[in-house]
Amino acid sequence: MVSNLLDFKIEFNNIFGFVMIIIGVLIVIIQECLEITERI
Repeated sequence: MVSNLLDFKIEFNNIFGFVMIIIGVLIVIIQECLEITERI
């Protein structure tokens, strides 16, 4: 039981880290788009 919980926590951390990376990339892309639209 404890080992399963530990495995789940590791999986959750991996998924959470992956989601944070995706959000960071999206924020960068949005900022780039906003800068481009400001120039136009």
